[in-house]
Amino acid sequence: MRTEWAIVAVGLMVVGQPVPAAEWSVLAHDGDTTYFIDYSTLTHEGDVLNFWFEATFPPQKNVTSVVQSIEIRCARKMSRTLATTMTDERGQVLQSEKDKNAKLRPIKAGSVEELIWQLMCAEKN
Repeated sequence: MRTEWAIVAVGLMVVGQPVPAAEWSVLAHDGDTTYFIDYSTLTHEGDVLNFWFEATFPPQKNVTSVVQSIEIRCARKMSRTLATTMTDERGQVLQSEKDKNAKLRPIKAGSVEELIWQLMCAEKN
């Protein structure tokens, strides 16, 4: 299946300029899944990019939304998930976990993380 990306690049290009309040904006669409990024959490210090990310989709085992705190290491093209919260269609938290010691993993080709890496990191590496 071909993935179509609807990119909101302007906000991503404003590195180091956090927005005062939460600003969830559509980053991409892939079928029934919509991906959002919170620009107010976007930081880029040295090689490390941090942000909050959300995926929404039709119910799958009652889950309709996954919100994650993501860290990307630009030079190594690797990422890790520091926190995850899953909610149902009523906004009830089904599962929430944090892992500040999460292991870095390679960023998958064609993923939304790769899209963010390309916009924020690729030109600097």
